[in-house]
Amino acid sequence: MVLERRFEVAANAGAGIQLSPNAAKALAAIGAREAVEAVAARPQGLEIWSAGKRRPTLSLPYGEDITERYGAPYFTASRAGLHQALFRLAAEHPRIAIAFAQSVGSVTGSADGWSVDGRSAAFVVAADGVNSAVRRNLLGDAPTEDGRIAWRGAANEDSGSHTRLTLAGGAHLVRYALGESRDNAVLVPPSRTHHPTALRGSALGP
Repeated sequence: MVLERRFEVAANAGAGIQLSPNAAKALAAIGAREAVEAVAARPQGLEIWSAGKRRPTLSLPYGEDITERYGAPYFTASRAGLHQALFRLAAEHPRIAIAFAQSVGSVTGSADGWSVDGRSAAFVVAADGVNSAVRRNLLGDAPTEDGRIAWRGAANEDSGSHTRLTLAGGAHLVRYALGESRDNAVLVPPSRTHHPTALRGSALGP
């Protein structure tokens, strides 16, 4: 049983996501790797830049190098594309039921298994985000504010074959392909700064 908090499949579920080789192995184990690979990009490397420099400080190969080393590739994709690929596979599976508009209220475990809002389950996978109700039920904790905020955006441009990380005094910018000539960009400004304008005049800002 999949309990989905939304009322329908998300058309825009966040921005982008990087899927490392261990994630690719997990997707393969559940028969989902090919479906996800069809909507993902496969960067050929990682470039690390110091802001204001004309060439990368460090370049790391991905592509076949990372597959040979770890036994699986590295993908980048849009979260919406990932969700939709997994949803299609789940919807076609005869033993998987999907219930929309379902918020988890309580999760309890015993020697006999689990109970989720009165439903019996052999095991529970918590995939309900940073404010996870499942985690709160099981561990009693909650996320804490660390003073940083990430600004995300997508562009109809192609950054090329590499994921790019740019570093500058207390901030960083990462950019990678989402597939189909679209890019994802994530900007994390300095601590306790809640707006990108804080970078104005810096190597990362305008």
